[in-house]
Amino acid sequence: MKRLLSLLMLVSLMACGERADWKGWVYPNRDDLTSDVPLGRFTSLEECRATATEALFALKALQGDYECGFKCKLRPELGLSVCERTEK
Repeated sequence: MKRLLSLLMLVSLMACGERADWKGWVYPNRDDLTSDVPLGRFTSLEECRATATEALFALKALQGDYECGFKCKLRPELGLSVCERTEK
């Protein structure tokens, strides 16, 4: 868990000052998408994918999944973020 937190802090610092249009989420159990771990903001899809893969490994979430969203906006009335597009 400490490794995951360190990784997330590093990614957040790297994104400072750059346009971060990607957001990432990890789902420790791919069959339960109501339980997610937000990964933060990224400047590229590749950066989001790499961080998500490392986070799944750090969480030992062998049955987990992830999602990267482009230009996401929080929709409080829905209780979630809506993205222009999502990728894996």
